[in-house]
Amino acid sequence: MSLHRIIRAQRRLLPRRVPHIPGLTTLVFLLLPSYAVHAGWIGAALVQDVRIALESGHVLMMFVGVIVIGGLLGIDARGVLRSALLIGVLVIVPSALALMAGASMAVALDLDVRDVLLTVLAPAMGGGVSSGALPLAFAYQTSTGQSDVLARLLPAVVLANFMAIIAAAAVTRLHAGKGAGDRTTLLQQASPYPVSPGPTRIREIALATVALLSCIAFIGWIGRLTGMNEALLLIMVALLLAMGGLVPAGLHRSIDALYRFATRVLLAPLLIVVGAVYVPWATLVSSLTAAKVLVLGAAVLTLAMAGAWMAQWARLQSDEGAFIALSRAAMGGSGDIALLDAARRMDLLPLALLSTRLGGWLTVFLALLIL
Repeated sequence: MSLHRIIRAQRRLLPRRVPHIPGLTTLVFLLLPSYAVHAGWIGAALVQDVRIALESGHVLMMFVGVIVIGGLLGIDARGVLRSALLIGVLVIVPSALALMAGASMAVALDLDVRDVLLTVLAPAMGGGVSSGALPLAFAYQTSTGQSDVLARLLPAVVLANFMAIIAAAAVTRLHAGKGAGDRTTLLQQASPYPVSPGPTRIREIALATVALLSCIAFIGWIGRLTGMNEALLLIMVALLLAMGGLVPAGLHRSIDALYRFATRVLLAPLLIVVGAVYVPWATLVSSLTAAKVLVLGAAVLTLAMAGAWMAQWARLQSDEGAFIALSRAAMGGSGDIALLDAARRMDLLPLALLSTRLGGWLTVFLALLIL
C-alpha cells in the first residue's frame, strides 16, 4: 500500500478513534510555547525582548479591545431584550447560585474566597480563553504587576469545560425517555442568534481598525486620568454601545468584520506569543490542585441543577434549562459545540452561544469590579 493511501486511511479512522476535545487548538497554541520556554528551546533573552515589545506597544490592550468591543457588538441586542426574562431565569440566576456554591466550597476548604472568585470561578465562567481568561489576565496583570496570571487561570477554564460536558451527558441520560409534556421548548420562546454577515472586505477592516484604535486610545487616556482599570472601561463602553444601539449600521458591519478577522487570523499568533511570554509552565502545573477541582465541581453541578430547576419554574423543559446553564462553563463556541454534542442537542446552539458570550462578559465585568 502506498504512503498516500495509508495517510488517507488514517484520516478516515482518526475521527472515530480520537474524541473531540473543545478548545484543543487554543490550548496547544498556549501550552506548547510555554513548555518550549520551560525546556530551554526558546531563549530567555528573546522572551524578554518580546515582552518589552508587547508592553511598550500596548499590543495586548489593542487586541483585547477588538475582542471585547467586537464580541459584544455581535450580540443581537433586540433578541436579548425580547428574551430578557428567559435569559435572567436561565443564565443570571444559575450563574449567581454557582458562584455562591463555589465560594461556599472554598470556605469549607479554608481557601481565600476572593482569590477563588477571581482566579477560579470568574475565568471558568468567563466565556473561554480569548473572551474571558485573556481580558481577566490582562486586567489582573495591570493591577498586580504579576506576569504569570494567565497560567493560573487556564486550568480552571479547561477543567470547568470538561466537567460541563460530563454533566450535560449525565443530564441527557437521566432525561432519556421523558417527553416535554405541556412544557414549552426554549426554541419556541427565544429569538435565535443573529444571521452571519457577508464576506469581509479590506475597506471595512481598515475603517473598523481606525475607529477601534481611536476608541481604545481614548479609553486608555481616561483610565490613566481616573485610575480606573482599562479592561473594565472597555467592557462598560462596549456594553453601552451594544445595548444602546449607538453604532451606525455601516460601522457595525466594519467592526464585526475586524472582529472576525482578528479571531480567525490574528488570534493564533498572538496566543503563541502570549503562551511563551505570560504562561510559565511551572506555575501552570502547580495550579492544577484537588481544591480547584472540588470548587469547580460544586459550581458546575449547581449550574446544572439550578438551570433545570429554574426551567421547571418557568414551565420549560428542565433538561434544556440545564444545558443552557451549563454553557456558562463552556470554553467559547467550541466548548458549546462539544457540550451540546454530548447532550445530543445541537439545535440549542444559538441560545448556548448567547448564554456563553453575554454571561461571560457580565462575569468578567463583575470580576473586575471587585478586583
